[in-house]
Amino acid sequence: MRKLPLAVSALLLSAIGVQAGAGQRYTTTQGPACRDVSRKHMTLRVCPGAGGYEVTLADEGNVAAVTFTRAGHDRTNGPTAAWRAAGDVFGKLIEWRIGRDGRPYAAILRTWESGDRDEPIAFLRVFALNATLACEYGKVMGSRSNANAEAAWLSDQAARHDCSKPPPETFAVTRDVLMPKHGHQEKLRYENAELTPMFVKTF
Repeated sequence: MRKLPLAVSALLLSAIGVQAGAGQRYTTTQGPACRDVSRKHMTLRVCPGAGGYEVTLADEGNVAAVTFTRAGHDRTNGPTAAWRAAGDVFGKLIEWRIGRDGRPYAAILRTWESGDRDEPIAFLRVFALNATLACEYGKVMGSRSNANAEAAWLSDQAARHDCSKPPPETFAVTRDVLMPKHGHQEKLRYENAELTPMFVKTF
């Protein structure tokens, strides 16, 4: 597949973003800033995020989960995302994508999940952040050469997503180049149907 020049890729990424442009903020997923509320057989941390969010990170050995919650809002809706844990499980930092109004509209977290042969696979998970709700929007395989730019592109698409509605699809970017082509997106194939609807996208 023909790769686009880096300069063209950057131009396309900047043109697509709806709220992009205000910047990013980074918060930690470990250390003294986080509260350790671990239970028997489960490591549990609650860490402060951007824009009044708190992030709960849970790891019980086989399954990991992350929950994004706005301060003062319901915490009983279950995790924002869960997966089969492997490797380091959680990255050390969360990237918050900040809109022009100063509020976060998306977050990116590196995670490790178990592959088909139980090998750890790194992903950049992208979460949409609404006024009171958060949901997983997609993920990018961390080993991809443009993984950071692709996750940023997904985060700008997440700015449009209403988490109170079922997502039309979840993007799983693995082997294909995530760039626009003729202004439309092509659905290639369905995979991981037993876990969650994940469509590999190419452009």
